[in-house]
Amino acid sequence: MVKLPPLKVLFIIKCGLLSFVHSQNVQISTRFMSGNVIFTWTPSNHSSYFILITRDTTRDRIWTRVTDTQYIVTDVLLYDKITINVRTPGSATDNRMAYNVFKIKIKVGDTVNLSWTAPFFPVAGLYIVYHTYRENITVFRIESSGVSYGGYYQSTKYTYLTRPYNSTNIMFEIRDITLDDAGYYNGGSNDEAAWSGGGVVLIVHNKPSKPKITGDLNVEVNNATSLTCSSQSTSAPDYYSKLVTLSHTWLVNETKMSREIRDTLRLKVTKDFKYNKYSCTATEDVMESDRSDPVQINPLYLDDILLYMNGEIKSNIELNENTPLRISCQVDGNPAPTIRLSRSHSDTELRKMQGTWLNYTLNTVQCTDTDTYKCSRSSTGFSNTNKVININVLCNTRFDKAGRFKSTYGSKSGMDTTINVAVPIIANPPPQSSDFKWDGPVQVSARTTISTGDVSYKHVIESFIPMKDHTYFGNYTLSYKGQTVTIITINAEDNLLENSSMESSGEVASISYIIAISLVSILLGLTWFMVAMFVVYDRRYRNIHQKSNYGEEGTQLQTQNMTHHYDDLQGTDVDQLEAQNMTQHYDDVQGRVEEGNYTDLKGDNTAAEGDYTELGQCDPETPYEEL
Repeated sequence: MVKLPPLKVLFIIKCGLLSFVHSQNVQISTRFMSGNVIFTWTPSNHSSYFILITRDTTRDRIWTRVTDTQYIVTDVLLYDKITINVRTPGSATDNRMAYNVFKIKIKVGDTVNLSWTAPFFPVAGLYIVYHTYRENITVFRIESSGVSYGGYYQSTKYTYLTRPYNSTNIMFEIRDITLDDAGYYNGGSNDEAAWSGGGVVLIVHNKPSKPKITGDLNVEVNNATSLTCSSQSTSAPDYYSKLVTLSHTWLVNETKMSREIRDTLRLKVTKDFKYNKYSCTATEDVMESDRSDPVQINPLYLDDILLYMNGEIKSNIELNENTPLRISCQVDGNPAPTIRLSRSHSDTELRKMQGTWLNYTLNTVQCTDTDTYKCSRSSTGFSNTNKVININVLCNTRFDKAGRFKSTYGSKSGMDTTINVAVPIIANPPPQSSDFKWDGPVQVSARTTISTGDVSYKHVIESFIPMKDHTYFGNYTLSYKGQTVTIITINAEDNLLENSSMESSGEVASISYIIAISLVSILLGLTWFMVAMFVVYDRRYRNIHQKSNYGEEGTQLQTQNMTHHYDDLQGTDVDQLEAQNMTQHYDDVQGRVEEGNYTDLKGDNTAAEGDYTELGQCDPETPYEEL
């Protein structure tokens, strides 16, 4: 307790009136509780008070008005002394009280002596030492005759050191300090007296928790990132540990980074960061934590595409046909990019790889490999890029087998008649039209032009060959600088029509011949059927009338003569008639075939005589036997 000055009377002039204000002293007491100091004062006959707090040497700038009779100052373990000044309304009298914060810091496992001075030794002769942290417990009891530790006179944890026992100098030893020993120690005749002031706070240090590094580890090159080393104080009591500010140590690849003690590390990312590992420790006073697990920054970046042609960086290349070519695309990036190689003209993807390199090999390049090639890169989080290279393959002039080509032409002849012939070729570089020549049945001077197709190595040789008369028809050879390119055939258009007519006439004659044979066969069959029926009927008739009279025999004889005459006619006239009809039909058919020509399957103009099989006369049928 502190002594306050006596009550004073103040005179205040307000609004021209003289007022009497009675100043009243207040009595202030303290209480320590969980890292805070509670100031309480009396009397409480005012509705409000004004207070001013000084922490060590730092005083509040303004007075604080409160309507209660107590005020709590928090986190007092940050300071050594807390002073309060209380004023009643309308009074300028200062009522001050100071609270000294006694604290001792020790490490786990050490031994410590705690001491303070009691205002007096109790008259009753009993002084109790209390330990307050998570609960309030009695450490030991002091009497003029001695000390008892929870009913025992000795303790492996505590030893009271002061003599005589009734001295106001309180001192004792605590061995094998643990975190549970931290807290507030004080004494008195009871617990209320122990909390009213004085005493000491024991702070037990322990190494901070193992830090954990957090932050964005996937960062684009040339951007900044922050790494945070997160650790907590494990010292006790907890109302102290929450006030602790830790210092930090950063390491890169096991090497300490100088002048980096904050919990946050800011870095500008480069490609080389992919080789770095970062770790940290936290320190509280002299207690250093275990080292954190290392982390590695993953630098993300877009390098340019490098195109190699046969091992050299080029954007254009020209080479001869049948030589080897190796195309290489290099893209250094993180994450590993997807690389594609494609041809521009056909929009064909040649190869796709994920990684740094893509290789594509042509053992022997051809003229058809001439094109613009594109190497493109795609990577997550980055825009796609590409680079192109022009490959030009030099090749000799030759016939293009894949091109559209007509080898046979039909034409009329005349002074102003020409045939337009188009020949596809492959050549790089393009040939000169004057180097082409047409050779045929006659010497011709054909007007020739060259046009280039949709690709640079494909061309069309267009020539206009004259057909002045029939001597111009035949085979023509196109040559380039004496080397044959291709051969075409030009036929007379009249011969083509004649051959077509002959082929049609031959088909009609063949059909007519088949029809004639079918009709004759039917007629012959009917004739022989009628004769056979007549013979059967005649034989039966004669058998029935064999025993008739003479007149009847004369008639029978006459009938037999007629029958015999018919049989003779049957054996001669019928055979002769059949043979005559067949011979006539054969002559008709033969005459028609000989009069016309027909076109063979190969497209020749006419067939040679005797290229068909003659249809001979039918063999006479075997005569019927008489029944």
